[in-house]
Amino acid sequence: MEEFTAAHNDLVDAHNSVEDDIAAIKLKLADIEDGSRRCNICFRNIPGSVQDSQLQEFLIDLFAALLPQASNSAFLIDRAHRLPKPKNLPSSVPRDTSAKIHYYHIKDSLLKAASKKPDLPDRFNQIALFIDLSPTTLARRREFTNTTHSSVYRSLTRYPSEKKRRRILRELKIMYKWGFPVKLIVHYKGTTQVLSSPMEATDFLIKNSLNKATEGVSSPPKKKQHTLSHEWTVVRSSRSFTPSKPTLTAIGIIFNFSTPDED
Repeated sequence: MEEFTAAHNDLVDAHNSVEDDIAAIKLKLADIEDGSRRCNICFRNIPGSVQDSQLQEFLIDLFAALLPQASNSAFLIDRAHRLPKPKNLPSSVPRDTSAKIHYYHIKDSLLKAASKKPDLPDRFNQIALFIDLSPTTLARRREFTNTTHSSVYRSLTRYPSEKKRRRILRELKIMYKWGFPVKLIVHYKGTTQVLSSPMEATDFLIKNSLNKATEGVSSPPKKKQHTLSHEWTVVRSSRSFTPSKPTLTAIGIIFNFSTPDED
């Protein structure tokens, strides 16, 4: 039995190790994909009346409004196209647009300018700009919701109909930023904490006695296969099993036919 237990535990350890390796590979692949999108910007709420052939012209006008000090020759767009619409969105919501900006510093300046919410012409007022990230990275960031967002508002949509989300870390005046592959880099009390998993992020809040922010929040359990103990205990059933008479008869017949002494 000890040999069986040791073999089972070795198999479980190998399984858990492979799971960790696969998770690390997925994050690395997502990081590579995000690198290929580093010059991309996602635009939301561009009216559907803007045809695909007019997208680049429309975006250049938007860029000029966001960065009036820059020359129009710097607003070079490699490509721009509409993205597929999620099935759960109403038909009245226009499809998002993805554009690859030729110069990275222009892309970075556009995002910074948009974050300041400047006064723009009416046709640009509802347009929002976002970093273009891979689906894996977005899903991984959602796992940190308990840390970055209040438990009151959990809507992950960015559309105008969403409720305003309260950011726990910002409410507590704790500055943070996202790292790649996905991690939270938190600046707190003069030190920098790198939180690589939702469990580490939640433990950080609890460890620093941020009880109000972590009320009702617990560290998510890590799904792992369990090993067996070398110490075995006898478990007695609460119900006794008494085979029926036909069963005993059938078993006896089988044994009788398989007994070579009676041939």
